[in-house]
Amino acid sequence: MELATITVPEHIKQTTAEIFKNKEQPGATLTQIITHYLVGKKILLILDSCEHLINACSEIAEQILKATAEITILCTSREALNIADEAAWRTPSLSLPGNTKELSVDELSQYEAIQLFVDSAKHKQPEFRLTVKNANPVL
Repeated sequence: MELATITVPEHIKQTTAEIFKNKEQPGATLTQIITHYLVGKKILLILDSCEHLINACSEIAEQILKATAEITILCTSREALNIADEAAWRTPSLSLPGNTKELSVDELSQYEAIQLFVDSAKHKQPEFRLTVKNANPVL
């Protein structure tokens, strides 16, 4: 679940419920509805780019993990959630070109951050290629 565009912490629960096609029910919170749905399921739930909503992500992750036995949560963030049994891995930054004015498209393509962008773009648009025309916005 991509969280970069979510700015209101409560929307994490709404987005999670929508992903699982959970509907609001009288007398139950969204967290209760989500966790009830997840009980007995074996799922990897990915919370991507959650550093700007770290408290809300910590809260929902902790509640889901307490209520379920076979749910695994992977969060990508610049800071840890600080919840029980969390395992945090630091990953190095991807390489980026320093001076892009003098680099060709082939040279730019050697940098990890550019490669990741191109791979992600190809996932959405298989015909995407890094070119002289589109290289500047990519940077």
